[in-house]
Formats: sequence, structure tokens, C-alpha cells
Amino acid sequence: MKMIDPMKIIASANDFLEASNRCNFPDGKITEDNLPLLVPGFVNCAFACELYLKAISLLKNSNTDKVHRLDKLFYSLDKGVRRQIYDLWREQAGENIVDCDYVKKMFLDNLESVGNVFAKFRYVHEWSSTTISIPHSYTNDQYHLVFNSNTYSGFLKQFASTLKVYLQTLDL
Repeated sequence: MKMIDPMKIIASANDFLEASNRCNFPDGKITEDNLPLLVPGFVNCAFACELYLKAISLLKNSNTDKVHRLDKLFYSLDKGVRRQIYDLWREQAGENIVDCDYVKKMFLDNLESVGNVFAKFRYVHEWSSTTISIPHSYTNDQYHLVFNSNTYSGFLKQFASTLKVYLQTLDL
């Protein structure tokens, strides 16, 4: 079996995160012009997270080749590593988020809600209309999956940033 270089995985994850960042909305406003960037932003960011988590797993001697859900990848990590990532996520938020049961639950709920974003949205054309428009492209359930307060791109981007910073702390 060929050994995979974690540094190549990290470099690829950085590229997907950069692509996601280029899909950002100026002033956080979704307009008719930038709406088509919504799904590519989600997909690229989620894939970056997957690659970062797989690089961490590789560096920590875990095998996660067949796992794609972000929450499952996160739970496959050693408890101490998960704790370091969670603590770093709280620090990265820049809001002095205290460590308490509510915050842990919020973190894990958000992680679960974005856990399958890559798989769901990379083939968005299979379940949405031919154009991406909020009123026409999503069923009521899909709309709430994407736009409810538990699943918003802010958490996904913050999680990706946290994973990137975590990897930088490892002095690779």
C-alpha cells in the first residue's frame, strides 16, 4: 500500500479552503449575483475540513480512508486531539467563548449538522432545479438544512480555519 504524504493532503486542503474563501459574500449579503457561489463555497469548505481531518488522522496514525462525514472523522480522533481542536475553536471565535456544556453541545450539534455537507451538495444538480435560487432550488426540508441557525456557513468556515491552525501548531 502506498504511503500518503500528509503534507500533500494539507496543501490540497489549503487550496480548497482558499477556493471557498473566494466564494465569500461581501458584507455577508446574499444577492442575486453572488447566490451561485453559495453551494461551491459550502462544498469547497467542507472538503477542506475533510482533508484537514484526514491529515490529522494520518499524522496520529489513524485510518479514515473510507470515512467522509466531518463529525465521524472528528470522533475518530483521539479524545485529547478532539479537546485541543475544540479549545482552539473556542479561541479562534474571538469572543471569549467559555467552556461549558452548552458550548460543547453547540459545537457538536453544528459539527453534526455540517457533517455531510460535501456529500449532499457536491451533486446539488441531482436534487435542485437547474438554477440556484432560494425559493425554487430547495424543498422546505432542504432549505432548513442549509439556512437554519444550526447549519450555517460561518461554523463550517470557522471549523476549517481551526483545523488549519491546529495543523500549523504541530510544527510539521
